[in-house]
Amino acid sequence: MKKQLIATLIVVITLTIPFLNFKYKEAEESLLTVKQQFHEGLATFEQSITHFNEIAQSFDASETSTQKLQTAHLNNRIAFKQIELFLEYYERFAVVKNLNGAPLPKTEPAVAEVLIVEPTGLQELDELIFSDDPIAEKKEIINHANKL
Repeated sequence: MKKQLIATLIVVITLTIPFLNFKYKEAEESLLTVKQQFHEGLATFEQSITHFNEIAQSFDASETSTQKLQTAHLNNRIAFKQIELFLEYYERFAVVKNLNGAPLPKTEPAVAEVLIVEPTGLQELDELIFSDDPIAEKKEIINHANKL
């Protein structure tokens, strides 16, 4: 009876250990893949912002310039959307306040006095860049672009 129990225990352990090891390796590989995707997305977003800032600085009244600015901004949005999930998970308030908040003034939370925070970020740039006359908003566009 004792020998049969020991044999059964050895068989169960022998079959269980490789399965547990496989799951651990799979989870570790998945974590590394996600981490790599996040860092690549962050680098892409940073490059996109840099390119956008360059275009915003040279923005003029021509239609081609307006289209370049709008395209660069849409590329910013696409790059942001690739990493938004991670940023929102770890720094929700910072993302809403600085990157993707609604283009409406809001108050600063957890402050004794009422402090109005002016809108900034990608949604505010949407309003400026896709307005009827974006060249009139050039100074504001550059100002918001530099805050990204």
